[in-house]
Amino acid sequence: THTYRHDNIAPVVTITSPLANANITTATTTFTGNCTTGINRETGLQGQALTSAACSSGSYTSQTISLPSDGTYLLYVRQTDLAGNIAEVIRNVRKITNCTTLNATSGGVRSLFGIQAV
Repeated sequence: THTYRHDNIAPVVTITSPLANANITTATTTFTGNCTTGINRETGLQGQALTSAACSSGSYTSQTISLPSDGTYLLYVRQTDLAGNIAEVIRNVRKITNCTTLNATSGGVRSLFGIQAV
């Protein structure tokens, strides 16, 4: 007698940081998230070679990802269990190296676009 079990439940994988549409001002980044323990997870930029590593303790930190030029990048994480069920998450981020930061102080600009320094 043989017993077979049908597994159609995918692993659970998330990206918790950075947030969707985050602006990244450095040439490299990593991302973190949750994953199903005991199943390897693959991380990287969508459309490029992924790096596989174990998911331990239900969380992960990706390898260092290179963001060579300004623009939108798609962070990607995937887990596939032994039954072939796939869980994947894609997160948009923007690399911006030439941005201006406006600092308002109490002695300087008092109101700009409805924002007041206090």
